[in-house]
Amino acid sequence: MRTVALNIVFGGARLDEAFDAVLRWELPAPETGSSWEWNGGTAEAAPVITSGVRPRWLDFRTGKLRWNEEIRSHREDGEIRFALTDGDFAEFAGRWAFRTDGDDVAVRFEAGFDFGIPSMESLLDPIAATAVTATIARAVLGMVPRGRVEDDPEQDR
Repeated sequence: MRTVALNIVFGGARLDEAFDAVLRWELPAPETGSSWEWNGGTAEAAPVITSGVRPRWLDFRTGKLRWNEEIRSHREDGEIRFALTDGDFAEFAGRWAFRTDGDDVAVRFEAGFDFGIPSMESLLDPIAATAVTATIARAVLGMVPRGRVEDDPEQDR
């Protein structure tokens, strides 16, 4: 299974504000925008959905990867966990982990995925790893006014 991770800082944010921003993260419809666009700038804020199945997708080479994931928020543990229910991946699961860091909120995004095609793993996995981290990194910029990616760890783990 391929893993990806990003360390993110929500500058000057409160823990509950960062947590809710991730729960509100909605992608535009695949036909209407890029997977990295933040769809939270509308006049009416998206609701905070603490659990359930959500459709997800991202740009992948000349097409789209699509899947549904079940999310579970664990506010008391500072985590939002997600796992594939169906879609283009054979496996996809991970978490967002939140902690206060001075005046900021430090967030770690981690995900593991597998396409279930061992013979294509060396070709597909690096492209998908880049697509997943790029989508998350770009989305963070719109979640809170001072969101930023601290690092982009090596993806070959």
